[in-house]
Amino acid sequence: MIRTVPSAPARSLVFSLKDQHGDTATERLIQEYCGLRSREIWAESWITTTQRSQLLQLCLSDRGLGVEKTLEVVSESSLSSLGPIADLVKTSATICDAIVNLQAYSTSFIPDLIQTTQILNSGELMLTTASATEADGDEHGALLVARAAVTASVLGELTGTQNHGGVVSIPRAESKFSRRLHQRFPSVIKFRPDDTFVRVVVPVRWLDRPPVTSNHALHAVAMKNLTPLLDELSHKKPYSALVAMHLCAHIPMNASLTDVALRMATTDRTLRRRLVLEETSFQRIKHATMLKVASDLATTAAAQGDVAKRVGKQKHHFGTWFFEATGKRYKDVVAEHS
Repeated sequence: MIRTVPSAPARSLVFSLKDQHGDTATERLIQEYCGLRSREIWAESWITTTQRSQLLQLCLSDRGLGVEKTLEVVSESSLSSLGPIADLVKTSATICDAIVNLQAYSTSFIPDLIQTTQILNSGELMLTTASATEADGDEHGALLVARAAVTASVLGELTGTQNHGGVVSIPRAESKFSRRLHQRFPSVIKFRPDDTFVRVVVPVRWLDRPPVTSNHALHAVAMKNLTPLLDELSHKKPYSALVAMHLCAHIPMNASLTDVALRMATTDRTLRRRLVLEETSFQRIKHATMLKVASDLATTAAAQGDVAKRVGKQKHHFGTWFFEATGKRYKDVVAEHS
């Protein structure tokens, strides 16, 4: 399968190339570096990851825009850079759902992106972003800037303010490559060279609030528009992954099939049918997801009562459930990692 990414960011780079070099010279450069014409980028919602990389390399080179100009362009990346995913995120019922949708659908449709969400002990939600493919030097820096800019803009669009208290951290020291990004999001962006991922932490107070752009009807339309694309990814079992992600964002993890279907803008019957096609069921996914969360928390020495509450189990039932599922007592797993 050809690996693809949204083409919107590529269009911004092509615009800048045309501004700097003119139409004719830009067409020649794009043909030489990427093997395609600019009109192919305008006509399609997606381009291949190889073409994205080739276009970035062109822009970063002295023949293209140069490093400074390229980083300036990618620092303007926003939620709209995610193409059809953007409408689904913006119209979500709550900001927590929006972040989960951002992770779930970005991961489904952008093959070189690894994203995870987790609820911290403080109750805050943390989204981490990394790349599944190797990129070196300036290309890696440009991708980091773009992803940090998108994440920071998402918080602003969902909350309607840049004073939301969320923090986006970038695993780089502050330098010339980050100047423009820092100017755009002065109170949001933090540079942490000892970190390994782009991270965003969303304060508790925002998670249950609806985004300023929340709209149930438009959310259903956005989901309908993405459904054919999800169906093309059936070998990856995207609906199973989406259900698991929505369960993880629900505290305690006692969401029903109806709850999750509502968050995915679909019906119980449709979701159940799609899971059957992926040879699984809601209860099977829920059990596996609860067990993974409990096992992960055991490695952090979390108290058994707190973990039971997190996964929606009664404390006196949790120990039996965990032992039957893993063959180990919870306290023994904690001891193994202490």
